[in-house]
Amino acid sequence: MKKILILTVSAGEGHNSVAKAISNKLKTDENNIVRTINLFKDLSSEFKYRIVDEGYILSCRYLLGIFNSIFERLTNLNPLNREKSPAQLTIKRETPELLKSIYNFKPDVIILTHCLPAVILTNLRKIYPINSTIIGILTDYMVHPFWESCTGIDYIVTPSEALELEVIKRGFTPEQIKPFGLPIREQFNIKLDKLETRSKLGLKKDMFTVLVMNGGAFGKTTKIVKQLIGVKQNLQILVINGRDEDSFIAMDKFIRKHKNTNHLIYNYGFVNNVNEFMSASDVLVGKCGCISINESLNIELPLLGYGRLPYQEIKNIEILDANNCALKIQKGFNLKKALELVIKYPDIINNLRDNILKFRKVNALSDLFNFIMQLDNAKWEEDKIPTVIDNNEVIRLIREENLKNIKKKNKRKHHLKKVIKNDNN
Repeated sequence: MKKILILTVSAGEGHNSVAKAISNKLKTDENNIVRTINLFKDLSSEFKYRIVDEGYILSCRYLLGIFNSIFERLTNLNPLNREKSPAQLTIKRETPELLKSIYNFKPDVIILTHCLPAVILTNLRKIYPINSTIIGILTDYMVHPFWESCTGIDYIVTPSEALELEVIKRGFTPEQIKPFGLPIREQFNIKLDKLETRSKLGLKKDMFTVLVMNGGAFGKTTKIVKQLIGVKQNLQILVINGRDEDSFIAMDKFIRKHKNTNHLIYNYGFVNNVNEFMSASDVLVGKCGCISINESLNIELPLLGYGRLPYQEIKNIEILDANNCALKIQKGFNLKKALELVIKYPDIINNLRDNILKFRKVNALSDLFNFIMQLDNAKWEEDKIPTVIDNNEVIRLIREENLKNIKKKNKRKHHLKKVIKNDNN
């Protein structure tokens, strides 16, 4: 039996999706006790939860240029300044509350699908005994800002071996890195028969089918479909808007306005059978979040990366493009032309699929599950656990410990400068 605590953050739905996939897999062993905590939703104020979740979505939709500029700057912060990272200010209130939850549950394993809980646990371990094995999950083909402040966890799971050097630069050791891949829902591990799935969904069996997924934070699916209906060959276009009602309504209006087109356009809101839509499609066009990417890779569905993307998704499509698993539609070369070429030359799609089979990590969820299950259970010593946890005291002790580390580093820097100066003289 294992007690597993999963910590996630709502900043879009990707982190929660990974948390849910891991939770469901762990629960297949009926001896496991699994709990999930959404950091800001469960341990903070409603206002802060909304700021983190909706702030991310609104930034991506309306302030993408500013968002990308800030994101890139944060990504390039000096890892040696981890104790005074901006993340330290973000998680003050939640830190003591999370400590209480951990001591109340006493998990054997803690899994983190976002960097902020990992920052908290790295800080807490400097002061308090937390004997759980702590595993962080990278949810993109890049290392997000603030992971340099999370080196106190035990392991970090990456979606690809290609990230090893970047993770090490952030302060992790090779022994901490586990390139299992990104754990996603198991329903995407099975590629369904394309023609049978099209028939089940009420689609034409003999038309080139394009799946458009650009809802949630990004919307504006009409811009993508506007390019697609200019394609010479007849298309079957499936538009999934997720929970973005505005995009769904806008697409309905678009379809009515272009009812004389030779293409078939199907407009969907939220669906819970995305795997079937992917299996029925020939290509995926739209957002390049790591969850969608890995779902499509597992189903062998090539991706055309197109449109204005947030920084992390730009990096995702760049990695796939470099490994010939996707096509990044370059600026100045429109989607219409790209798709016409893809349809005209089927070997393009076939080549992408061949490379996908080499690149994807279809067993990521199972490999993580097996790794967790072979870990030793935590040994909690009751006499070392504080009977009373004062929130202000926790925050004070962590601040003092981080300040000590900053002073030590500054002292070493000063000493090094002095040595170099003396050598030069």
